[in-house]
Amino acid sequence: MAEVSDEVLNLMASHPWDESIPRLTRYAFGKMRKLFWQGILGGPAPSGIEAKDIVLISIEKIMNGDRTWDPRSQENLYKHLTSVIDSEISHLINSWENRHFFREAVLSGRPNSDGKTAEFWDNVSCPNSGPEDILIDRERERLSENFFWKFYEFIADTPLLQAILERITEGDKKRADIAASMGIKVKEFDNLKKQLQRRLKSFQEIKNGEAHNDKA
Repeated sequence: MAEVSDEVLNLMASHPWDESIPRLTRYAFGKMRKLFWQGILGGPAPSGIEAKDIVLISIEKIMNGDRTWDPRSQENLYKHLTSVIDSEISHLINSWENRHFFREAVLSGRPNSDGKTAEFWDNVSCPNSGPEDILIDRERERLSENFFWKFYEFIADTPLLQAILERITEGDKKRADIAASMGIKVKEFDNLKKQLQRRLKSFQEIKNGEAHNDKA
């Protein structure tokens, strides 16, 4: 277990989790429902683990030093967390329990009207438990979506940046795939992504300034 620096702890403490956690949860949820869990495509993960559990586990591992985050080489904590989430999902999908344990309740799932077995995730909200959690998650999701669309409008003067933001948000990760879908070269994509990160930093500084003025 690596020692966690004060720099990392301070950055973690100041990170806008109200915006990141709902996005990360949707990211994990989208990946999990496309995989085979206990023999069923989109079935329940072992031990009842859900998308939000994966997100919280990933955050905790960075905070306690199980997973290293170097802000100097990877400034974007959100992006780093998606890679940790990918690793956690991969570990879980390859676990002994997932590969050898098949739930009878899942295997006896009722077919849809089209004759296909209903996916487990189709009947699960993403991801809630009690009424209070539902309200909290909905508010976090609202704040996250509000932040996304305001930033989207902020970069309206550069449609290519908007296109990259859309693809990244939708879960497209490979640089070459995104560049090809946009009809640009990978090098141009890299330059545009750096520009997008600079614009996001500027946007966050503006939002933080507005929040400070409101409190004052």
